[in-house]
Amino acid sequence: MAVLSVFALPRIAQATTLTLYDNSALDGSWASASSVELAQSFSTGAAPMSLASISFRWRNASVNDVTSLSSSYTLELFAGSGGVPTYQMATLATNVAVGIWAQGTDSYSPGSPVSLAPNSQFFVVVSGDTGGTFGWKYNAAAPSTVLSPPPNFLSLVSSDGGSTWSTLPGNFIMSVSGTALTIPALSGFPDINATPGEAPLILGAPTTSVPGTFSYSSTNPSVAAMAENQVTFGSVGTATITASFFPADQTTYYPTSISATVTVANPPPPPPPVPTTTTTTTTTTTTTTILSPITKPPTTTTTHPKTGSSTTTTTTTTVPKSGTSTTTTTTTTLPTPTTPTTSASTTTTTTPGTTPPASTTFPSPLPPNASTFSSTDGSQFVAQIDAMANAPVAGTNVTVSAVAGDPGTAVTVEVHSAPQIIMNGLFSVQGTYSGAATLPDSLQPGTHVLIVRAIYQGQPVTLVGAFVKTTAGTFGTIVQPAPLSNFSGINDPRLQRALRFGLPVYDVASHSRTTIGLIVGGGSLLALAGAGGAANQTLGALGRRKSHHQSKVASAVTKKLKAVGTIHEAWGDRSATWRSPHTERLDRLSRELPVTVGPFSALLPRVIVDGSWLRAAFGGWSMLLWIVGLALGVLSVFFHSTAPFVPAVPLIFLLIGLGILDAVACMIAWLVIAVASLVGGSLQGWSDIRTLLGLGVLFITVPLLAHAIRPLRRYVLSDVSERWERLFDYVMMPIFVAFAAASMAKALDGLSGLSILSVANLSAIRWFVGIMIVVRLLGEDAALHYYPERSKAVQPAKLVSARPRFVVASLVFKFLLFLVVMDPYFGLTLRTLVAAALLAVPGVLKLREDKLPNVKILHRWLPRGLTSFLFMMVLGSFLSFHLLGLHPSPSTVDTMFLVLLVPGVVIGVLELFGREGVNWTNVWMKRGLGVVVWLAAVGLVTGQLILFK
Repeated sequence: MAVLSVFALPRIAQATTLTLYDNSALDGSWASASSVELAQSFSTGAAPMSLASISFRWRNASVNDVTSLSSSYTLELFAGSGGVPTYQMATLATNVAVGIWAQGTDSYSPGSPVSLAPNSQFFVVVSGDTGGTFGWKYNAAAPSTVLSPPPNFLSLVSSDGGSTWSTLPGNFIMSVSGTALTIPALSGFPDINATPGEAPLILGAPTTSVPGTFSYSSTNPSVAAMAENQVTFGSVGTATITASFFPADQTTYYPTSISATVTVANPPPPPPPVPTTTTTTTTTTTTTTILSPITKPPTTTTTHPKTGSSTTTTTTTTVPKSGTSTTTTTTTTLPTPTTPTTSASTTTTTTPGTTPPASTTFPSPLPPNASTFSSTDGSQFVAQIDAMANAPVAGTNVTVSAVAGDPGTAVTVEVHSAPQIIMNGLFSVQGTYSGAATLPDSLQPGTHVLIVRAIYQGQPVTLVGAFVKTTAGTFGTIVQPAPLSNFSGINDPRLQRALRFGLPVYDVASHSRTTIGLIVGGGSLLALAGAGGAANQTLGALGRRKSHHQSKVASAVTKKLKAVGTIHEAWGDRSATWRSPHTERLDRLSRELPVTVGPFSALLPRVIVDGSWLRAAFGGWSMLLWIVGLALGVLSVFFHSTAPFVPAVPLIFLLIGLGILDAVACMIAWLVIAVASLVGGSLQGWSDIRTLLGLGVLFITVPLLAHAIRPLRRYVLSDVSERWERLFDYVMMPIFVAFAAASMAKALDGLSGLSILSVANLSAIRWFVGIMIVVRLLGEDAALHYYPERSKAVQPAKLVSARPRFVVASLVFKFLLFLVVMDPYFGLTLRTLVAAALLAVPGVLKLREDKLPNVKILHRWLPRGLTSFLFMMVLGSFLSFHLLGLHPSPSTVDTMFLVLLVPGVVIGVLELFGREGVNWTNVWMKRGLGVVVWLAAVGLVTGQLILFK
């Protein structure tokens, strides 16, 4: 339900039912509502309203009146924006069945109050089931309305799920009535004066003539931060606190608000001491109604200043669930001789809230991690709905845990349908908290929002989740609470998207450290992969050596690959493992197709060549893995979140593993998912497209990145140097490819705006990818050693370069793709355009590489490979720490991310000017230092080595 706060509207004397739209007495033609959505607008006047009823006239037949099929319809209410339905406010009817050749008028009233803001446009939206013949009747007559002058009524149709709307002639036949609401009068919310760091203040609720609840917000949390009705005072300045009032009877009264100004100023200097000869004794007993018992030990404080004496005694007694708690404070002061003795007493009764069972399991928060490259930037404040889909809503716990809140500040849980607070607690002096609330039985069927509020480092923290309660009283979709900044209410598009998928919201602004880690880690990986691709121009050999010279074999990353000049047949070449009916045809395709597509694409040849090790050993049988890819793609269409392009987590793992074994097999799976999503209409915006592309990169490019970092294929003979290099492949590649895969998986959350994979999932991906890379290395070694002639037969002697115009097209595509990827992180701004252009500079210069000068000394001293990776990691960590700090704000990250990209671009350009030269001759010293570099790099990527904190 959308609720708007108002300040200056005329008060209405009494509730009156008004007609906002009515042409129900007329008949007319009908428009099909099958496979489309039909919408009819109506408007409100200057007075706020409560929706009373909606009725509409329908007919179940084809528009040409030839056929009639059994159908059903759904009726919804939307708030309008820009002349189209924008924010869903209520579902009035779902899947209502209608018979063939039937027609009638159906009327509905909302199950819970639906407030309609004044001077606003709303839409009634009707949709029929796909393949049915249901339609909504319309005519050309102008509807009657109580509003004067009548508003401009709109009739619309959408065939893409509400993304775009077109106008229709005439007006749909319906009737909408509303009840005028009274705006309650609020008072008793005075301004506040405080000093910096003053103890938090519990605000008294404003005075109102009708029952209801309040929620509070602040315009400047750095001055006055709100946690429920507690205000925490910060720096010097002013802030406006708004108390928003939600009447209990929203069929009669409209939500409103009242504001107060908070002024925080430094205290005046203390007055000079005054001699004290008279005693004043004040006794105060306070009783406050709260939701859960808070017990503090008895405390006694005695102060004896130079000219007086003050004694304070506090005693707290906590009673059982149904009892009360009484707090008595006695203060004795010795003021000036002329001060008379006074005494005051106040009593308050405390009704404790419900206590969760001893068996309650609380979620596990994680303290902030100082590592830039960890899987999380600290989930120190977490909450969860302790239930699964189809479980009863009544009695379900909402549990909250924290390890880093501001001591003594409030923790609250609100459920918003009709807003109500279901948990109220305080952080301990250590900043920890564990508590639980029970969802009330009174919640009506529909969508409900959970808001968990707290204070961390003086700033408000908000976790937002949601769930759908079915008419059977069970959970439908559950969205677990997650951090969400600038939350705009139940119609927040981010929350609506999360409800569509049944996954928690991922708010980029709430994960600034993760964004920094992705930027620095991505730049470092590009440095490692780029150097690997340039340095490893020879990635293995077949055949026997001749004077320490070897021929070259095809690689998935090198451009030019010479055929083996010697014959070296092994037992695998003579075995039956690869002899299957279609082996010869597959061999020819594997050799010729990469060369055919090479002039047009740099990626596709590498994808095709990637699985040649399987084709060498198993021949036509290797195509069984393609069938596995097809099957996994089909399974992903049926086992997913709520859209085929986000497969279930176990399937994501299987697809990653399949892609490591053979990129072609996983590309088949991804194409099945993409086609099913496109045909089924699941791709409903750029967020969906980004998610699908991100999954494709994760599934398909892991082995290609492995090729770039270290050679997957390396023929090793008896030479100690070769053995050392191959050992380093096994030690280095799994760790860094696993780090890269986890980074790509973690980036999915930002691309999609959803928490697709948990921290535990990311950790499992690292281990899984590392193990699968070792399996792939073992398979490559077996293929090269035991099937050397077969390895030549299944791949081209060389990969051709893409034609210049296609290289330029690729650069343009990468430029646009970068903008698409950066949009959810930083938006499409001038800064992101500059960043995209900056990253394109090395690629543009490479087009004219032969015209650039070559500096041999630069080639000798420029860090490459793992050294370049470590250099970029350390430099990125240094810059992010000194420019952004350990707790960067989203605005700071947005401003400085361009600076973090500059070192990678500089390294890329310098490599072009130092592309050839003399390498270091002391190989063993180089390798010894390489071990040190490897250990340092591993420490950084695993979070065990933290340089700046």
